[in-house]
Amino acid sequence: MSAKHQKHPELMKPVFETYASTEIGILGAPCGVIESLCTSIYKGLRSTYNTIYIDADHGSDNSASDILICEDMISHHRIAHNKKLNQWEQKIALRSYDLALINSNHFDAQCQLVVINNGKESSLRRKIDRLTDVRGFILDIEVNEPYDWLYEHVDSSCPIFHIADIDGITNLIKSQVPIPDIKGLVLAGGRVVEWELINPRSFTTTEWHRSPTYCRS
Repeated sequence: MSAKHQKHPELMKPVFETYASTEIGILGAPCGVIESLCTSIYKGLRSTYNTIYIDADHGSDNSASDILICEDMISHHRIAHNKKLNQWEQKIALRSYDLALINSNHFDAQCQLVVINNGKESSLRRKIDRLTDVRGFILDIEVNEPYDWLYEHVDSSCPIFHIADIDGITNLIKSQVPIPDIKGLVLAGGRVVEWELINPRSFTTTEWHRSPTYCRS
């Protein structure tokens, strides 16, 4: 039996997490501190990345599960829906976003920044299962270093920032967000030329080369 005909080579699909292509969760401080921090970070990202903020809707009767999706942290414009979205509807609604900043006191994220706040140590201990891929520590006011017990779960080489170092935190986040050189490519008419992605695992080092031309009548 001949192999099944395939008109075009398989194309690599973009990776999408729960809310965006890249998710940075921030946890370990009161929610008001996290929102304020994310607003400051957002200002340094919005010219480069299409960024969204994810938090619990603290004004809701069921704030523990109701989600607040804010697409502009300056005007506080929210994406509002008349119904709760299932996971597929949510991906369609949010697919254009490069980065999600997430209050991980409430929601899991792809990777995390951990705020060290003296009043929230016990709360952070209870959320240890959310520390799946920590990229850095943020020291809150009057804090000098991360808790010793965190290094049982987190790489000791993680960078440490003071909460006032917004530029440093923003630059770290920028280094974690890959932006594809090409978001879409449509070819129509003329001869058919097949292109091959040399490095299919990384959008940030995209290189293309031309393979032999196939002409179809």
